[in-house]
Amino acid sequence: MSTDDEDLLSEYRRTANSQLPNAHCLPFGAYTCETIFHREMESIFEGGWVFVAAEASLSKQGDYCAINIGRIPVAVIRGADGQLRALSNTCRHRGTPLLDTGLGNVNKRIVCPYHAWSYSLEGSLLGVPFTGKQEVNKARHCLPIYPVETWNGLVFVDVSGQAPPLSKQLSSVSNYLPIQQLDVFDAFEPGKTEYWSANWKVVMENAMESYHLFKVHRKTLETVTPTQNAYYTAGCSRWALTGGTIKSFLGFGKPEHYQLLMLPPNFVAIIDPVSFSWMSVIPRHAGETEVQSGSLIYNGHGSNRSTRKFTDRFFAEDQWICERVQRGMNSCSGKGGTLVEAERIVVDFHHFLASRLFGCPSIPIYRTSTSRESRN
Repeated sequence: MSTDDEDLLSEYRRTANSQLPNAHCLPFGAYTCETIFHREMESIFEGGWVFVAAEASLSKQGDYCAINIGRIPVAVIRGADGQLRALSNTCRHRGTPLLDTGLGNVNKRIVCPYHAWSYSLEGSLLGVPFTGKQEVNKARHCLPIYPVETWNGLVFVDVSGQAPPLSKQLSSVSNYLPIQQLDVFDAFEPGKTEYWSANWKVVMENAMESYHLFKVHRKTLETVTPTQNAYYTAGCSRWALTGGTIKSFLGFGKPEHYQLLMLPPNFVAIIDPVSFSWMSVIPRHAGETEVQSGSLIYNGHGSNRSTRKFTDRFFAEDQWICERVQRGMNSCSGKGGTLVEAERIVVDFHHFLASRLFGCPSIPIYRTSTSRESRN
């Protein structure tokens, strides 16, 4: 590692570990440096729980979601016994990815597209064609299995196998979720997969804060969920919640409240009375991120053409601003400015980065006196 990279890491640590009112944006180089990116993949994405998919999208035998977690190809798949498993998505023969990324179904077995080695939905090697006199020990060629947990209809995987239980990490979130019990959202509605020319942290920070709505989304989200009505609820380095109001033209009799849930490293969701909709990020390299979206719907409330068009509009606005921000990260100044109170959730995210990258102590839960009831 060069001296410049060491200096950048030192500044990254100092900035990420700071708290309001002394918090700042991370140094710009943290969003462009490939050395830092690879360290983040190893320590963050390959070092703990990462969101993969909605459990409702994996309801039938053979349903799968294939994803790269850091540098590791993984497929979460519903077995013949009804259980979810997170399997390595790499053939044990010569390393070919087995399943195409995204959602799909393989029914009864997984077959390598290169030499047709086949595996059960539980990861056991079933067959090897044209072996000649060479014997292949099937027991030694099973697909590795990673820990998988579900939380409120969401599926997470830990490729390190070392993380504490997800249920322990998120045990306190439910104390701050008064709008809806998340288990009422049970119908899956897929979104889109897009590729944005921006660092994964730029995308995450933009998704979680409401400070930019009045400017970037002036004709879309700001007309529905105004910046001035947004508030911080509670958070720490493991999760954070903010909230705001939804104007009545969306179909509610009076202005309702939404909550925004951030589960680092890669999940941000909006919870309103009829849906639980999210954006998840999959880093590709320092300057590109795969952005996925989806929803769980309550009691038959699906999106219609107008709501999908509205969503597409503000997603396009987010992509535009994230890619513009990424271009600015190449600035020679390299120093980020002060984070304001409306960006407290970004500070929580930075504390997560500090704890996972540098071993900084996790911060306790910070909460405000704001509640849904006090806003009504």
